[in-house]
Amino acid sequence: MKGYLVGVRLFEWLEHTEQQSTAVAEEVRLSPTTVSNLLNGHIDHPRLRTMRKLARHFGVSVEEFLEGPKVQASARVVESLRALPFEARTELFEALVEVDPKEPWWPGQSDRLIRAIKNLAVTDEPLAMTTDEFFDFLIHASAEEARLVLFAGAETEEQRRRAGAAFVSAVAWLIRQGRITGTDVAERLAVAGQLQTGAA
Repeated sequence: MKGYLVGVRLFEWLEHTEQQSTAVAEEVRLSPTTVSNLLNGHIDHPRLRTMRKLARHFGVSVEEFLEGPKVQASARVVESLRALPFEARTELFEALVEVDPKEPWWPGQSDRLIRAIKNLAVTDEPLAMTTDEFFDFLIHASAEEARLVLFAGAETEEQRRRAGAAFVSAVAWLIRQGRITGTDVAERLAVAGQLQTGAA
């Protein structure tokens, strides 16, 4: 096992659980220097015993520890998106497709995206999230969270299909942009597939 990967995963788990490395070191009976060296990638081949201690501390198997924490979309973001009118929300997801994935994202890249954002501004429920939080929703939402958001206000099977297709397009755009990579691609495509199945 490459040491830098263990360090990256340890950092992610610390951030996910909002814990300090020194407190974790003390609790799992590792020296603070060892934990610091792991985090900084100075240990090329960490011991399995060390990884077991860390995984146990975070309540997961070694395999799950090495995969990193599964982040779900925040409840606030889910509720904020659900509160939007169906048409305005779906237009936002659909508008991403017209943005060049090779360019850094910014709202002025697409007239359709500008219109979608303006439509959100005049709704009774303004979008209460940052751009990064919106992208985090696309990247991390479970199938159930995505279903709750996308199908809210959808009255027909056709609207549910449109919303599911908009999510698939937005995810594909994030993949092309490189925001979703590695094993996360397969996981996002599986969620998208579940949405498409649930839309019918």
